[in-house]
Amino acid sequence: MESISFSEHATIGEMYHPAMKITDQAEADRYFEACVKHCMRFGKSREEAESIQRSNLGYFAGYYDDETMARVNRLFRTTHPIFGGTTPTAEEAFQAGVKMAKDGARPCAWKLYGIKLGDGAVGPGIDIPVAAGREGPLTPKSRGAATPQF
Repeated sequence: MESISFSEHATIGEMYHPAMKITDQAEADRYFEACVKHCMRFGKSREEAESIQRSNLGYFAGYYDDETMARVNRLFRTTHPIFGGTTPTAEEAFQAGVKMAKDGARPCAWKLYGIKLGDGAVGPGIDIPVAAGREGPLTPKSRGAATPQF
């Protein structure tokens, strides 16, 4: 059985895209453990890391079709941190974003990475670095935004 680990500079896409393809519970459990261990490398307790990773996986799955989202929610025992297990209409999603922006809230999926609304991040489809110091053309810092803090 191949070991799963992530580089210190793993991007959100590198961490969560593979999870969207998992169909086996044992594989999901191994993958989740690797995600948790990666998060703990940045000073998070196991409890914090598990909570963050479940939120991140649930949030990321929200960008996929209903079947994938339902499978990820079941395998990783999570739901979307904003919409739960439901699929919002485009208008509902937009209004939730407007409300969050007005309230100054941060999407749960970005907790670990210290990214706030308005930092130029447009969602987990963009490979935003999960470790400080790595920059690229679409990273928040290179777009004039704050550097992620851990």
